[in-house]
Amino acid sequence: MNALSLRSKQKLIAACSVLAIGLMTFGCTPKASEVGGVMKEMKQSYKSAMDSTNIDDFATYAAQLESQAKKASALSYKDKPAVYSDGMQELQQGMVELKAAVNAKDLDRAKAALKKIDETKRKYHKAIDA
Repeated sequence: MNALSLRSKQKLIAACSVLAIGLMTFGCTPKASEVGGVMKEMKQSYKSAMDSTNIDDFATYAAQLESQAKKASALSYKDKPAVYSDGMQELQQGMVELKAAVNAKDLDRAKAALKKIDETKRKYHKAIDA
């Protein structure tokens, strides 16, 4: 004996389909607040790194910034995804230079690389109206 009637099964399937579509549409796309939260973390790491007076302290904040940049790169920006993606790629390129300067223990070069990253940030924030 079947506990659910055919009509009940159809309603259940329809409800599950609507739920699945909703999760795919809204649940898998990061909200602007997620991107914004990561960006705030990056801003603080940037400021702390630029305020550093020695390479070891700078390296700590640069590592935080690198981790946050990877997190931000994994997200997408709903309004202008292609522009956001381009900005994240340029950010990752800047991170390569930053990491090389930190590995060379060159604080001046590292701060210069970080300033270039800040220029990239300004360029893309303007492009996405952030």
